[in-house]
Amino acid sequence: MTKNGCSPDSYTNSSLIRGLCLEGMLDEAMEIFIVMEENGHRPILDNYNALILGLCKSQRTNISLEVFATMIEKEYMPNEATYTILVEGIAHEGEFELAADILKELYMRQVVSRNNYAYRLSNIQSTSLSLI
Repeated sequence: MTKNGCSPDSYTNSSLIRGLCLEGMLDEAMEIFIVMEENGHRPILDNYNALILGLCKSQRTNISLEVFATMIEKEYMPNEATYTILVEGIAHEGEFELAADILKELYMRQVVSRNNYAYRLSNIQSTSLSLI
């Protein structure tokens, strides 16, 4: 694409990032993300969500939290999906109490819906109990 003088837009990059993350190619996905910004393309929320999801699924939640912090610094407004990805990633790494506390805070701030709160909390609790 770039060889023909065409520059990928945020939506094309989003597809690339999501696909690379699904294949476990996180370093490549992060590189595309960085190059995209260097080329003047402002990432869309889906770019961040795809990258955060890929990092969480590969048990690199600490890096996903850094990406999340950068997202906030750049004045992006995370959506319910963003928070759900992070909470599940934290819980997946065994930090059940932290995940539940974050989820409760998000519910109290009305960031996540009542149904999503109840569903996610139930998942966190059942996962933590299954390890006993």
